[in-house]
Amino acid sequence: MLKASQTRGFYLIYLMTKATTQLLQNEPTEQNNNTDNFDQVTPWQASLAKRIPPLPLLIPLLALLTICAAFVNDAFSPALQSMVHDFNTTIENMQKVISYNLIGMGIGTLIFGPFIDRYGRKTALIFCSLAGIIVNFTMIHAPNYHSLIVIRICQGIIFGGLSSTPEVMIKDIFSPRKFVIHNAWLITLFLFGPALSPLIGGYIFVWAGWHWIFYSVCIFLALGIIFILFYIPETLDPSKVQAFRPKQIAQNFKQILTTKPAVLLIIISTTLTVAVFGFPTLLPAIYLVDYHVAPDKFGYFTFSLVLLQIVGIQLNKFIMKRGLSPLKVWLAATSVQAIFTLANFVVAAKFLSVPSIIIVLGLNMLLNGFQIANMTILYLMNFPSFTGTAVSLLTFIRLVVPGLIIGWVSMLPRHMGATLLLLNAGLILICTCLAWVYYLCFSSKHISHKSN
Repeated sequence: MLKASQTRGFYLIYLMTKATTQLLQNEPTEQNNNTDNFDQVTPWQASLAKRIPPLPLLIPLLALLTICAAFVNDAFSPALQSMVHDFNTTIENMQKVISYNLIGMGIGTLIFGPFIDRYGRKTALIFCSLAGIIVNFTMIHAPNYHSLIVIRICQGIIFGGLSSTPEVMIKDIFSPRKFVIHNAWLITLFLFGPALSPLIGGYIFVWAGWHWIFYSVCIFLALGIIFILFYIPETLDPSKVQAFRPKQIAQNFKQILTTKPAVLLIIISTTLTVAVFGFPTLLPAIYLVDYHVAPDKFGYFTFSLVLLQIVGIQLNKFIMKRGLSPLKVWLAATSVQAIFTLANFVVAAKFLSVPSIIIVLGLNMLLNGFQIANMTILYLMNFPSFTGTAVSLLTFIRLVVPGLIIGWVSMLPRHMGATLLLLNAGLILICTCLAWVYYLCFSSKHISHKSN
């Protein structure tokens, strides 16, 4: 019986491997007059290419603006006990201000999406940077804990807009393929943000106090405003300016939610995000409580998972430069990821331990890097006229829905990590099935037809 089961398993692996290999090899050719439309450049993008600063300056600045949101939320965690004393509250209450900031970010991304489609990306960056300086100064001088809650929500709203705008600018400037390549750096540095922010914030706190964590952000934002004013052009195509009226905004949201391929991509992306959110939320209790891992060693495990996602993102960038289709790379990655879930089931059944759990989660996380940006560009290609609104809705859903699901899952029995591994496996298998549905139903949208 076991040998028969193993045979079926290996046969399944063979079929999926063969399917994904043929998928990548079956590139469109001139013979059938079809070509992937991931390299098309609009006249506006061609004109922007002459006015933007050199990429070694542009991409790092936009990336640093993106990770500001992570920094203001995570950098002060080493100073929580000091802030408990300063605001005369409890450590439990002070921990809540982190979640209040995330609530604000969800609201901010939803608000600023339509804003940047009307008033422009450059305007939004300058406005959010100025507002960020003001709200940080206000937080530094907050009179009490209740004021701090309100300030943190406002801070999340502002930095939600600031962190989501650079991605839209990259989409404005580059073709879909180059968006995937250059956006990889934004995602990479954004993932580094939560991992490095407590370390940097801890040093600032030790040497200068928690107030200077937020003063340092103010200084960076002030320098960023100067650079944006003089060196970065407005990237919003004037022909695609949207009205900033409730009726128009509602119509744009309705168009997104009634576009079948976009809705399917939102569902897939959100489902995958639940798996991404799962390990930082559920793993601490598993390792620290169930396996008694030392707190000072736990960070190395989570950082290794973040690092594997970054490796995947950078490998995906390299593959995009080779000219492969983002659609097919995404489909191949999710199919291989589904094969790797065999390890989830095997380890959850018989081999649970600290090393085995982190190895399996690593296999799960590595291939996420081949999916995030590719799914995003497939989604955004549906809405060239209101990219900001489209990004805001996608980000809002990916923040709120996974948070609610993980909050519910965290109440379930952990079973020494088996629950987390089986949750990830189930989510990945759902994503793979839905990805194939997308490919079979909507792949023709990404093929342009050339005339002889």
